[in-house]
Amino acid sequence: MIKRSAYALAALVLLGAGVKAEEGGAGTPQKPGAPLMLQVVFNRYHGDERIDSVPYSLPVNANGGSTRVVIGIQIPLKYEGKEFPGNVVYKNAGKDVTVSADALDDGRFEVSCSFDQSAVYSNNENASPPGGGEASLAPPILRHLSSEAILVLRDGQTAQHTVATDPLNGDVVRVDVTLTVVK
Repeated sequence: MIKRSAYALAALVLLGAGVKAEEGGAGTPQKPGAPLMLQVVFNRYHGDERIDSVPYSLPVNANGGSTRVVIGIQIPLKYEGKEFPGNVVYKNAGKDVTVSADALDDGRFEVSCSFDQSAVYSNNENASPPGGGEASLAPPILRHLSSEAILVLRDGQTAQHTVATDPLNGDVVRVDVTLTVVK
């Protein structure tokens, strides 16, 4: 009886090891695919007029991980806390763009694109009090826009990633993504 149990246990262990080996073969990472160039363009419109356009070109290999670009500055902001009067903290302002792409069977690519955009604007346009006198400086306004999307694109195709309206002034931000296969 003990021999049968030992044989049964050994058979189960060997069977489990064989299944685990098969799973390991299926989970191997894919080889990097075609080299791609992704262009991400941030356009800002006031009504029908385009007032700003900022392009970013990011190289990425299909099935080969992600590419990221971060560009901006750190803005010093005065922090008035009880424990730390006059202390300064820093706020990031700029853009953070991350892209990756996976090749699909039909020649298209599944493009994952995320971005984070922060900007600091002065809040001192109407800082002078009525009747003259000395103006007090208002704290700056911090604007923030963040978005993630997955797009399916062919070589040379452009798609709109995001359209968002700035709640402060009504400007419209449009983010377009173009995929090009590098030959």
